[in-house]
Amino acid sequence: MDYTPPHLRSQEEKDLLLFGKKNLKIMNGTAKLPAKRKHEEADLHLAFCKWVKITYPNDQFIRHEREGKRSWYMQNLFKMYNSDLDKMPDFELLEPVYEMMHIDGIMVVKLLYCRLYIEFKKPQTTLTLKDGITIKPEYSEQYKRHKRFWEQNSPAYFCNNIDDAIAIFNAYKVGRPLPQQLFEIR
Repeated sequence: MDYTPPHLRSQEEKDLLLFGKKNLKIMNGTAKLPAKRKHEEADLHLAFCKWVKITYPNDQFIRHEREGKRSWYMQNLFKMYNSDLDKMPDFELLEPVYEMMHIDGIMVVKLLYCRLYIEFKKPQTTLTLKDGITIKPEYSEQYKRHKRFWEQNSPAYFCNNIDDAIAIFNAYKVGRPLPQQLFEIR
């Protein structure tokens, strides 16, 4: 089932989100190429956040910054402010999903899911070892955090392309999140 909204299905619109106008000129050959960038994961995350703001302007979300990206002062300060959770995914949607139903003529509202989490990875990232089921050691702590979120009724996913991120988001919004990503941990 395709969860992409009809107004964002064209490749040109996705390119605008992912690359922006300047980079599209570079891709079309009408501008010179910049030095090679090494921010593919950040670019993907930014494109997705732009898409959310355009498609769901009233939805609230948070970008979590990694500890390694902070100064030593901020790292120490955050250790005092926060619990031991530096494995938070990059994107957190703060919008719960409810189901409304009538029972004996009374409207009953049931909480289905609390939050949505997406951990963005660089495009073409392989999450597993050669066996295809064991998660790589560098992602195992994040995966353990994802499993805990699922236990708390909050779907969490790894994602390395814009189309998958949009599908994950839209499936969550309609109350039918995509299946949990299952890996083995060494």
